[in-house]
Amino acid sequence: MKSTILIAALASTLAFDMIAGETDQPPVKPKVKVVTSKATGQKVRVIQPEEPVDPAAAAAPGAAAAAPAAAPGKAAARDTTKKGPAPKGGAGKAKGKDKDKEVDPEAQTAAAEAAVKEADNDNIEMITGDLIYGKIHKELPDYVIMLLRDDQARINVPRAKIKSLNYSMQTRLNSLEKDDMEGRYKVGLWAMERNMYPEAIELFEFIKKQTIDDKIEGAGPDLLKQLAIAYDKRGQFDKAFPNYVAYLEGHKDDAEALEAFKRIEPLVKPKEVAAVETPKIVDGLEADGKWQAEVWQNANPCTVGITADKLGNKMVALVSTGGTQDKVAFSRYGQPLMLSESSEMVFKVFNDGDKPINLACAFVNAEGDFHESHFIRIMPKTWCKESLKIDSKTFKSNRNDFKEYNQEIKGREHVARMTFMVYDQRPVKLFLDSLFFK
Repeated sequence: MKSTILIAALASTLAFDMIAGETDQPPVKPKVKVVTSKATGQKVRVIQPEEPVDPAAAAAPGAAAAAPAAAPGKAAARDTTKKGPAPKGGAGKAKGKDKDKEVDPEAQTAAAEAAVKEADNDNIEMITGDLIYGKIHKELPDYVIMLLRDDQARINVPRAKIKSLNYSMQTRLNSLEKDDMEGRYKVGLWAMERNMYPEAIELFEFIKKQTIDDKIEGAGPDLLKQLAIAYDKRGQFDKAFPNYVAYLEGHKDDAEALEAFKRIEPLVKPKEVAAVETPKIVDGLEADGKWQAEVWQNANPCTVGITADKLGNKMVALVSTGGTQDKVAFSRYGQPLMLSESSEMVFKVFNDGDKPINLACAFVNAEGDFHESHFIRIMPKTWCKESLKIDSKTFKSNRNDFKEYNQEIKGREHVARMTFMVYDQRPVKLFLDSLFFK
């Protein structure tokens, strides 16, 4: 009995030492169990640090089948099974009233996985595709320290084996007082550094309301600038613009904000939009789906978003500062297009540059085949009405190594993506409107 108490005391001391203080020791090898999530279908690696064993529980009949312990601070689930020897016919059945019910191992695994995610919201994605849930405690040059099971265990994950670090804002916000706007502002900046723009926008908008409307102090002086940048990064120029305007009223010497303001202003207020033929507005595919810039190695960077004129007519706005590549590209994603009954695409385009540019369009089917059209010459400083035949053999494709324009669009009944390419190395400003198929 004395030996058992001594061993338990030593185990408790070791567990405390593992958590207390920082250490730069080489990574330790934890116990790992790989399970498959029923919710996502992904393989998840669950870390199982050693825990002290209750001698009384270990001695009880059927202890091996006991449910996992509840997280500290939470009441453990009431055990409704009867104690006694394991029932005949296998360990999957219980005696008494539940004798016909079988234990579902996958359900237990999913419940345990959910409990881990609820307690520890951060995760590390390994290069193998596995996920380790916990709290990312510290990032060091060679490895990342992660706390597991409500800070009851600690592991060192080598940098060489990490694909990405996925942080949780909620764990940081939960540690702050309700009126701690300064702390929340710092969390918002932390999210911006990690490109978590939707989360930063939600937090900054909350702080903006509290500090401006309710007069609670504490937010940083450039709150409106950071909110504008977050919207800008998301391509939501109509919401970024007024925040830049409000910020510049008190910070006229901020060159970065002023440059962003000048870049976005023509997107929100494009030239010649006032020359509208009719007040009736009928938006086409330019206002449907999700438009985004293509990040290709052989394409210059650009910014794409949806803007609108003063009558509410929506259009796609493209801006590029040019570069060494021969083109920029942007695409429509979203609901696939069914074009098997269509023969022609029509649209309007405005080239806000000083010289003509060449515009091409490509259609990508469900199999990923890329079909690119001939150039269309777009003249500057005027709205041009253009059309493109889509039922003829006038496209080049990966199916003929893009050598000749003699291919038809294969799989027009399911066009997964439509891409526009502007072939020019100079800076480009382009507006796309009234996009329809006939």
